[in-house]
Amino acid sequence: MTDSGSGSLWSVPPPERPPAGRRVLLGCGAAIAALLIVAVAVALVLSIALRNGNAVVEASGGRITSFHAFTNGPKTSVTFVAARGIDLPDGPSLACDVVRPVLARTGWAAAEWTIVNRAGDVIASDRTQCP
Repeated sequence: MTDSGSGSLWSVPPPERPPAGRRVLLGCGAAIAALLIVAVAVALVLSIALRNGNAVVEASGGRITSFHAFTNGPKTSVTFVAARGIDLPDGPSLACDVVRPVLARTGWAAAEWTIVNRAGDVIASDRTQCP
């Protein structure tokens, strides 16, 4: 079973593996690159959410002060918090004149949303009827 008198079964020597230190360095570099890619993706998603929510806050003229967005797969739900003194009679005008038109121009056009007053009571939502 030997090769014409050379005494070995291999006619070509097997490829050399890189030294152990180099393999560790390459593995660490790949792990760092993967972490950077994940961090950039998370930052991109967060910046889109901030841009959409802040567009509504700015368009409200101070009547909406903050928002909380939750994404569960393809479904996004957003809660907008109305300013102090904004209550149930003001909810439909905020929904129809501010929130609905602004969200229609963003990636949250199909999102479920609610507007709550400072007490946490829902004063309007994506189901509020507009004239």
